[in-house]
Amino acid sequence: MRCPSPTCTTWPPLPAKKLLAEVHDDRLSAVYVLALYLGLRRGELLGLHWSDVDLNGGSLEIRTALQRVDGALTLTAPKTRRSERPVPLPAVCVDALRRHREHQAGERRAAGER
Repeated sequence: MRCPSPTCTTWPPLPAKKLLAEVHDDRLSAVYVLALYLGLRRGELLGLHWSDVDLNGGSLEIRTALQRVDGALTLTAPKTRRSERPVPLPAVCVDALRRHREHQAGERRAAGER
Protein backbone atom coordinates (compact mmCIF):
# COMPACT_ATOMS: atom_id res chain seq x y z
CA MET A 1 0.00 0.00 0.00
CA ARG A 2 1.27 3.45 -0.91
CA CYS A 3 1.05 6.09 1.80
CA PRO A 4 -0.61 9.26 0.52
CA SER A 5 1.02 11.50 3.12
CA PRO A 6 4.08 11.60 5.36
CA THR A 7 1.89 10.95 8.42
CA CYS A 8 0.47 7.74 6.96
CA THR A 9 1.84 4.42 8.15
CA THR A 10 1.24 0.90 6.93
CA TRP A 11 1.20 -2.37 8.83
CA PRO A 12 3.79 -4.98 7.93
CA PRO A 13 2.17 -8.17 6.52
CA LEU A 14 2.79 -10.45 9.52
CA PRO A 15 1.18 -8.24 12.22
CA ALA A 16 -1.70 -7.48 9.84
CA LYS A 17 -2.31 -11.21 9.27
CA LYS A 18 -2.17 -11.84 13.02
CA LEU A 19 -4.71 -9.08 13.64
CA LEU A 20 -7.06 -10.43 10.98
CA ALA A 21 -6.79 -13.94 12.46
CA GLU A 22 -7.61 -12.56 15.93
CA VAL A 23 -10.68 -10.63 14.76
CA HIS A 24 -11.98 -13.20 12.26
CA ASP A 25 -14.94 -14.13 14.48
CA ASP A 26 -15.45 -10.61 15.81
CA ARG A 27 -18.79 -8.97 15.06
CA LEU A 28 -16.98 -6.11 13.30
CA SER A 29 -14.25 -8.09 11.55
CA ALA A 30 -15.25 -6.62 8.17
CA VAL A 31 -14.27 -3.16 9.46
CA TYR A 32 -10.75 -4.41 10.23
CA VAL A 33 -10.47 -6.10 6.83
CA LEU A 34 -11.55 -2.95 4.98
CA ALA A 35 -9.28 -0.75 7.09
CA LEU A 36 -6.22 -2.91 6.46
CA TYR A 37 -6.81 -3.69 2.78
CA LEU A 38 -8.26 -0.37 1.63
CA GLY A 39 -6.74 2.16 4.01
CA LEU A 40 -10.05 3.95 4.54
CA ARG A 41 -10.31 6.60 7.23
CA ARG A 42 -12.26 5.69 10.38
CA GLY A 43 -15.08 8.11 9.51
CA GLU A 44 -15.31 6.69 5.98
CA LEU A 45 -15.59 3.14 7.33
CA LEU A 46 -18.25 4.11 9.86
CA GLY A 47 -20.18 6.13 7.28
CA LEU A 48 -20.65 3.22 4.86
CA HIS A 49 -24.15 2.01 4.03
CA TRP A 50 -25.10 -1.17 2.19
CA SER A 51 -26.35 1.06 -0.63
CA ASP A 52 -22.71 2.17 -1.10
CA VAL A 53 -21.53 -1.41 -1.63
CA ASP A 54 -21.73 -3.48 -4.84
CA LEU A 55 -20.60 -6.97 -3.85
CA ASN A 56 -21.29 -8.45 -7.30
CA GLY A 57 -19.35 -5.66 -9.02
CA GLY A 58 -16.62 -5.72 -6.37
CA SER A 59 -16.65 -2.03 -5.47
CA LEU A 60 -17.91 0.50 -2.98
CA GLU A 61 -18.53 4.24 -3.07
CA ILE A 62 -17.33 6.59 -0.38
CA ARG A 63 -20.27 9.01 -0.09
CA THR A 64 -20.50 9.85 3.60
CA ALA A 65 -18.33 9.87 6.70
CA LEU A 66 -19.30 9.68 10.35
CA GLN A 67 -17.93 12.72 12.19
CA ARG A 68 -18.39 14.27 15.60
CA VAL A 69 -19.87 17.75 15.08
CA ASP A 70 -20.60 19.89 18.14
CA GLY A 71 -20.42 16.79 20.31
CA ALA A 72 -22.91 14.77 18.25
CA LEU A 73 -22.19 12.01 15.73
CA THR A 74 -23.27 13.16 12.28
CA LEU A 75 -23.07 11.77 8.77
CA THR A 76 -21.22 14.32 6.66
CA ALA A 77 -19.60 14.60 3.27
CA PRO A 78 -16.14 13.01 3.19
CA LYS A 79 -13.12 15.05 4.26
CA THR A 80 -12.22 16.27 0.76
CA ARG A 81 -13.81 16.21 -2.70
CA ARG A 82 -11.26 13.62 -3.76
CA SER A 83 -12.39 11.46 -0.84
CA GLU A 84 -15.73 10.88 -2.59
CA ARG A 85 -14.66 8.06 -4.83
CA PRO A 86 -15.32 4.54 -6.04
CA VAL A 87 -13.06 1.96 -4.40
CA PRO A 88 -12.41 -1.46 -5.99
CA LEU A 89 -12.81 -4.32 -3.52
CA PRO A 90 -10.33 -7.19 -3.41
CA ALA A 91 -11.93 -10.65 -3.04
CA VAL A 92 -10.99 -10.81 0.66
CA CYS A 93 -13.00 -7.62 1.28
CA VAL A 94 -16.00 -8.93 -0.67
CA ASP A 95 -15.90 -12.14 1.38
CA ALA A 96 -15.67 -10.21 4.65
CA LEU A 97 -18.61 -8.00 3.67
CA ARG A 98 -20.71 -11.01 2.64
CA ARG A 99 -20.03 -12.65 6.03
CA HIS A 100 -20.90 -9.36 7.75
CA ARG A 101 -24.18 -9.05 5.86
CA GLU A 102 -25.15 -12.63 6.80
CA HIS A 103 -24.22 -12.01 10.43
CA GLN A 104 -26.22 -8.78 10.43
CA ALA A 105 -29.27 -10.57 9.00
CA GLY A 106 -28.95 -13.18 11.78
CA GLU A 107 -28.80 -10.44 14.41
CA ARG A 108 -31.94 -8.85 12.95
CA ARG A 109 -33.80 -12.17 13.02
CA ALA A 110 -32.70 -12.81 16.61
CA ALA A 111 -33.81 -9.32 17.67
CA GLY A 112 -37.21 -9.73 16.01
CA GLU A 113 -36.88 -7.33 13.08
CA ARG A 114 -39.49 -4.56 13.10
